[in-house]
Amino acid sequence: MTGGIAAHTRVQFVDPKAFVGSVPFPVWVWKKDVKIRGGITGSQLVSLITGAEGVDVGERAAHMMRDPNFVTSPKTRTVNTACCEIGDLGFSKHVTTPELWAKFEEIGGLCPMDTGPHLRHQFMEQHVGDWAFVAMRVTNMSFTSRGVFILGCSNDTGRKKKLWIEGCSVGDNGRWNPKLKVIIALPS
Repeated sequence: MTGGIAAHTRVQFVDPKAFVGSVPFPVWVWKKDVKIRGGITGSQLVSLITGAEGVDVGERAAHMMRDPNFVTSPKTRTVNTACCEIGDLGFSKHVTTPELWAKFEEIGGLCPMDTGPHLRHQFMEQHVGDWAFVAMRVTNMSFTSRGVFILGCSNDTGRKKKLWIEGCSVGDNGRWNPKLKVIIALPS
């Protein structure tokens, strides 16, 4: 596989009877510890990601990372993340952003803003056809009301694996399909 995996990268595919604290959780698609590199700017994050072979940074994602309201960590730290389908959180119908974000806070938390870009840089083993939204503390961005990252993997021309990160606007009245995948932060 091109790009390789950094030594600190660990993906764990989880038993369906996994627990968050003392709360049983139905299905984690995967869990991953993400090393957040402290003291770098959003523009430096764009350069870091685009420097990895086979990774594309979408225009909106780059704009979000370069936005003056984009916050990066001053210190290096690890964020524990997990991916699941929204329906596995107990929602059988479309759910609004505030309802979904409240559920994330109940079972774990929202990812810090710079988690998505670091995860994209480290998560090279994402499967073709897979994509997920990063549930993050949304902020007012200059191009949209609020933004989140989407991480995905597709086939590029020539049937090569192509990893990508893109930005997406979300609103309080938006409806989230129970089949969509989301990435959340877990308690440390």
